[in-house]
Amino acid sequence: MHALVQETCNRFPVQKYPSECQDEVKRILRSKLDESPEEAIRGLENWQKAYSQFQEVYAHLTHALELLQDKRFSQALPFIIQATILNNEISEVSDYSCSVSKDMLGYLLRKGIKELNDACCEKLLSGDVLSGMQAYTDMCELVVPSLCVLDQHWAEENVDLREHVNQRWCDLLTLSLEDNVHHRLEEILEKLLDSSMFRDWKG
Repeated sequence: MHALVQETCNRFPVQKYPSECQDEVKRILRSKLDESPEEAIRGLENWQKAYSQFQEVYAHLTHALELLQDKRFSQALPFIIQATILNNEISEVSDYSCSVSKDMLGYLLRKGIKELNDACCEKLLSGDVLSGMQAYTDMCELVVPSLCVLDQHWAEENVDLREHVNQRWCDLLTLSLEDNVHHRLEEILEKLLDSSMFRDWKG
């Protein structure tokens, strides 16, 4: 059996992966040896694809964490979303343990959404025209689509966040606002309450 494992490893560039990944490769090989070296190679190719996607997830996630630490939430959210989408694809099609914790990604996505949403509320109320326009853009292009990505996986924390976001904007309706601010507020609320159009958003 060892000779067959070595033969198949020679046909597949195992050495380019870290040592802990080489162990995973050998595990796959042993699990496939009852079939054939060809099946083992196919199994390794599937693992290689999943591992390559995991590297993308890791890269997006690392960059997102740096941006979150600097409180650059509008820049962090797209990276968190891409990491979440790729990670879900790995989990759905791969039998291998190459995915990141969904709970951790969900936590980071909720944090980014909440912080950016609250910042957008403050910008809209600031009275500054450019800040109000940026708040509207961030809500439509980042917060609402991010909520829809979050909605794809039910969790009580996700429901609570959705309610928090909606309530923050609904509370603004009770304030005396300029006509242009009130108009943007109504548009944001409409998108929040009818955000199914963004369900297939991919960033």
